[in-house]
Amino acid sequence: MKIPLKGSMFLSNPWFVYSSMALFILVFTFPGLYPIITPGLDASYVLAFNHLAAYDFGAFRDIIFTFGPLGFLKYPLPIGNNLEIGIIWLIIIRLAFIGMILYTGHLLGKNRWYVFLLALVFTNIMHYDQNIYGIILFSLILHKLSGKHAFLATAFILSIIGLFIKINLGFIGFLFCASYVIFDLYIHKNYKKTLVIVALSLLAFILIFAALLGNPFGIFQYYANLYPLVTGNSSALSVYPDNNWIYMIFLFLIFLAMPLIDRNKDLYFLLIIVALAMFAVFKYSFARQENVHARHMLDFLILFVLVLMVFP
Repeated sequence: MKIPLKGSMFLSNPWFVYSSMALFILVFTFPGLYPIITPGLDASYVLAFNHLAAYDFGAFRDIIFTFGPLGFLKYPLPIGNNLEIGIIWLIIIRLAFIGMILYTGHLLGKNRWYVFLLALVFTNIMHYDQNIYGIILFSLILHKLSGKHAFLATAFILSIIGLFIKINLGFIGFLFCASYVIFDLYIHKNYKKTLVIVALSLLAFILIFAALLGNPFGIFQYYANLYPLVTGNSSALSVYPDNNWIYMIFLFLIFLAMPLIDRNKDLYFLLIIVALAMFAVFKYSFARQENVHARHMLDFLILFVLVLMVFP
């Protein structure tokens, strides 16, 4: 009787293999962090919300800004425990992003080394926002594939957390989630399920708001005050540059031509849940069009290509 070696037993276990792959990718693609306090316009508000998060968290109840009370998670500084918490959070979201790419490929029967290579390359070139968008998007895909409600809950909860980090993170996340819920309602006509999802999402939002800011009854006033700031900030900082509309139209035609070239139901599904988010990112990116904001659209398209290579 041939006794299998212990090493081969581990290698035959997909959970061991994918966990090892995820840890390898996490370590070798972990971004450089430069948590220093510097002068400047942007640096001043980064310092402010790091200081308040560490020493006066309750002050966020009276502050209306595009960054929320968890803004320090995106730009942690060595103030209080912010840097340590920020690094732990970054490890969690990058590991979740990698894990979801690998798990999606596993469920679809993709070659594990092909999916590993995709995860390695794309994780290395994607920044913070795209990690969060990717987790939300892959969570919705995994819910469709497996029917496990934990994935749907992950998408909504991370969108809510994103809203308290920076308004655009939560807004794009909710566009993904809303598009998915509408698609699911159209396909299954289950109005009760949709109402339950909406109700639980609102409840989760209120509970997280109350946990962070302590007063759930102030939620409507808080966002009523935030709305004119967000819309006014977008208009005030937009430069409305001249664009080459030939290239722009060509971009949209390529996007719209995909379902005509490949009549794949999974592709239709993907285009439906990303369309609104893609338009919002396009507007956010091209209204300013300097290097930092213009990159948002490029990074979103890179994320879209990744999902295309893994999912349909």
